[in-house]
Amino acid sequence: MVSTRWLTRWDRAEATTKSNAKLPKLPPFVDYKDDLDNWLLRFERFAETSQWQKESWPAYLSALLTGRALDCFCRLSTEDVKNYDAIKLALQKRYNLTEDGYRSMVRQCKPEEGENPGMFVVRLKTYLEMWIKLSATEQTYDSLRDLFVREQFIDSSPTALSVHLREKRLRSLDELSRETDAYLVARNRQMCKSKSSTHGNNGLFKSNGCEHKTAVCFLCNKTGHRAADCRTNIDVRYDVRCFKCRKVGQRQKHA
Repeated sequence: MVSTRWLTRWDRAEATTKSNAKLPKLPPFVDYKDDLDNWLLRFERFAETSQWQKESWPAYLSALLTGRALDCFCRLSTEDVKNYDAIKLALQKRYNLTEDGYRSMVRQCKPEEGENPGMFVVRLKTYLEMWIKLSATEQTYDSLRDLFVREQFIDSSPTALSVHLREKRLRSLDELSRETDAYLVARNRQMCKSKSSTHGNNGLFKSNGCEHKTAVCFLCNKTGHRAADCRTNIDVRYDVRCFKCRKVGQRQKHA
């Protein structure tokens, strides 16, 4: 117990108030069980209903964290642990509750065990709304259309280009088009494979030249076709086995 012998009257009153403070009447956050977003929303509503000063939220919150959430809190700076918004942002990043995280949830969302269709729709809608909110997209038809077109464009791009575009975090479709065009021109690449294009190691298609060897026929040693399509009049090759009679030195004669 804190000694109040040398404290002023105001200090003694403050110390008494703090010593009588009770923990929030909320269940602690259970790692790998509770949904962090829903849990934080309940905490905030409880805090507002209880008329807590926001300066006291971090202290109450820290008493209810466990597992990875508590570990994340303990790693924050001395200043950040006093700021609820900073704590919330750190927790959201720790649990991948970011723009990219919610985008992935929308794309990969599947019904969970015991979840009825209505519950699944609500969860999917929540993920979508959080994705839109965190992407700072206006909730207008044009803005939402551009968001979905931009995401589909990036997802449909070769891997190397997709990563580059996500790093740029471009918002408008015009910027996306210009950045993509500049990227492809600088590397002499194209997004879509044509008849004369080949696939490179970075997922983009080369527009000129070919790094891979053309098919070589093992019967006549000529390029441009396979042995099955060979029409050369070679009847005997000591390193060839006929695929019908299985005799070495012969191949099937074509009509």
